[in-house]
Amino acid sequence: MKANRLVIRMTEQEISEIKKISTSFGYNVSDYVKRKLFNDNEDLVDNEKVRYICPQTDKHNLLSVSILYKMFYMVKETLSKQGFKQEEILKMEQKSLEYAREKRERQGYIVLMEESEE
Repeated sequence: MKANRLVIRMTEQEISEIKKISTSFGYNVSDYVKRKLFNDNEDLVDNEKVRYICPQTDKHNLLSVSILYKMFYMVKETLSKQGFKQEEILKMEQKSLEYAREKRERQGYIVLMEESEE
């Protein structure tokens, strides 16, 4: 497939900002712009749910989620059988969630809208 160019006029400040943003997600400017145009246009949708920008958009996500939930269940059951109290397991679960959020953000996952409190 032949690659073509798309020229967009931007100020120096806009170019600097888009370079900074794309680098923070681990993309070059071209890849970042393509992702925003074709894959991650969630910010254009008005919705009340939590939404994420995901740097990996392959169709194997269902399998990955299933495996993760299976592992999560097995870890909780193992901790319970080893004598950990439910409160201790919940505390570890909260810490692991905070750890996962931090690591997820470093990999380019972004929460676009916080969940509304009801």
